[in-house]
Amino acid sequence: MTVEDGALRATLRHVAQDLRAHADVLNELDGTAGDGDLGVTMNLAAEAVTQALDETPDGSTEELLRSCGAAVARHAPSTSGTLVATGLLRSAAVQAPDGTPAQIVSIRLASAVAGIQERGGAEVGSRTIESGPSSCRRSRSSTRYFAARSFTDPVGLYISSFA
Repeated sequence: MTVEDGALRATLRHVAQDLRAHADVLNELDGTAGDGDLGVTMNLAAEAVTQALDETPDGSTEELLRSCGAAVARHAPSTSGTLVATGLLRSAAVQAPDGTPAQIVSIRLASAVAGIQERGGAEVGSRTIESGPSSCRRSRSSTRYFAARSFTDPVGLYISSFA
């Protein structure tokens, strides 16, 4: 297992737990402009990612991201689930060059955001699903902030991107 793979597994597990814990808040936020089921969809996506993490052997980061993206596509096929799956799959397609973990994460997040924008027609600043990864990517310029905020409170960072 590479350092990136180990950190990614831990981060994805943490994000999945955080999504489950905030499902009601996500439903409430979605209810103001949508059908109020974002938390339900993200809970399904979190379960799919957790299962993929458990079933995917240690190996390449790309394979791990691909497994998670495919699992979300199968188990959370709504609009937001499809966009999350697209982000994971686009991130998996990146052959990240050597660099610091923050640089590699930034490259993968940029690819995820581009995929989400292309698939969903969103733009940075439009307060859509791509706002979360975009905020994470921008915050990486301060590695301490990126590690402290993006990985320990990913849903909080996502929610604050709508403020």
